[in-house]
Amino acid sequence: MDHERNLAEKAAIFALAFRAGLAKGQNFSVEPAILDTDRHSGTDLFLHHNGSFLRIDLTDSRKFTGPKITRAVRFAHHGGRWVYVLKVDWLSAVGVVTDKCFNPAYDLLIKDGQRLALEQACPDHGNTCGLAGKLFQLSCELNVLLAASETEAHLFAIEVPTLRSK
Repeated sequence: MDHERNLAEKAAIFALAFRAGLAKGQNFSVEPAILDTDRHSGTDLFLHHNGSFLRIDLTDSRKFTGPKITRAVRFAHHGGRWVYVLKVDWLSAVGVVTDKCFNPAYDLLIKDGQRLALEQACPDHGNTCGLAGKLFQLSCELNVLLAASETEAHLFAIEVPTLRSK
């Protein structure tokens, strides 16, 4: 069952799925978490790479970043899974979600519990669509945060060539 996500979460999931698809041959994929997983462990998505995965809790609020990290640590200390908290810049996400192709593309392509790696940003316009550039830019920002992490999250940074329209 798909669940209602905030716009920053949707933008980040879409951006990372697009980045995973651009990383041809590197075996990356994104799996949006189902509602039950999100509610019980604070996991919004799984970032898969070569048989391993990283649980990610997305947030667009500085106010909630600290409490989410505290919750993640508490889960881990009590035998739960470790969850990486990834901060999404709201201003960057707004540029993605206000694109006219965002909602139709997201609704068609992104499904909870299904792994994906998208080579094309827009089903109608491919990577010539303005949505592709916006998703790529947001994915670059998120990737910098993953790469700079002092945790195992840095192993899930997705290196891709510069986006070229097809």
